[in-house]
Amino acid sequence: MDISSQMDLIPLTPEEQAQAERAAPTPTGGPPAMPSVNHHFIVEPVSLKAVKVEQRRADAMVWVHPKDLYVVPGFNVRLRDDDYLAHIRDLTESIKTDGFHIDKPISVVATRHPDGHEVLAIINGHSRHEAALQAIAEGALLEVVPVIVQPKTFNATDMTVELVKSNAGRPLSAYERAVVVKRLVNQGLSEAEVGRRLGFTRSYINGLVLLAGAAPRLVQAVTTGEVAASLVIEQIRVYGHSEAERRIAAVIRESQAKGTKVSRASMRSSKFDQAVQRAAGEMHEMLTAVRADPAFAGLAEATRLNLAALLDELAGAREDAA
Repeated sequence: MDISSQMDLIPLTPEEQAQAERAAPTPTGGPPAMPSVNHHFIVEPVSLKAVKVEQRRADAMVWVHPKDLYVVPGFNVRLRDDDYLAHIRDLTESIKTDGFHIDKPISVVATRHPDGHEVLAIINGHSRHEAALQAIAEGALLEVVPVIVQPKTFNATDMTVELVKSNAGRPLSAYERAVVVKRLVNQGLSEAEVGRRLGFTRSYINGLVLLAGAAPRLVQAVTTGEVAASLVIEQIRVYGHSEAERRIAAVIRESQAKGTKVSRASMRSSKFDQAVQRAAGEMHEMLTAVRADPAFAGLAEATRLNLAALLDELAGAREDAA
């Protein structure tokens, strides 16, 4: 097994599963619930024959009623904000009008529910599944949907990776990707391995790890669009979590009072920031020399990784500008 601990999953009836996935819309003015970076789910492979499906093809595709698919509580990292709910509404209307598109099947893994029975747990297609259930509730005559069953070798890490790789059509937001990355790190993968699996640079992965660990009010500012994720990551790298939170919160208050947006320019208005900007070139040269020093290997691993990620990012920026 790939993970060291298992989250207690409460057995749900199909109706409860649908209700859990279709959480009540966010109250006006209230932030959506944030996905957890500590989600754990153990995949226990079972025979597909043990799961009741209606076979209509000889390949990996099967046909299943949407209510018979299992939604792993808390697994989906999508924020249920207004944009997401509007997306579900659009999908629901599309299904009611045109049916469920066979070229976009729901991806599942055959596994065992904590109460012992076999289930088809959704890996990819949470939005389409939710929309299908909603369309049925609104009168659509939809008996089954196309489902692709992943091989038995598919594990919890593979499931988590698919949250990013399978959402190319409607990419995850920066914070949603940060949650996925942090889950993979919590499952024991190194940042380098996470980058390889997801196709991102080590510097980008390191930034997402920092974002996942940001203070709740900074996370909310990112998810509501008050401040860019890249700016939060930049501030945390330079000042650490606590000081970054203080600085960004102060600039947000100032920007709200002025009716302006938070920008890098607004974050660099202090004399200290101006001094840092003037000394940036010299600091870069000194940090490069530190990494080349034989004693660099004696630094704490976290310090070495953060410094290397910062220098790699700067090197990439220099190449892009060349």
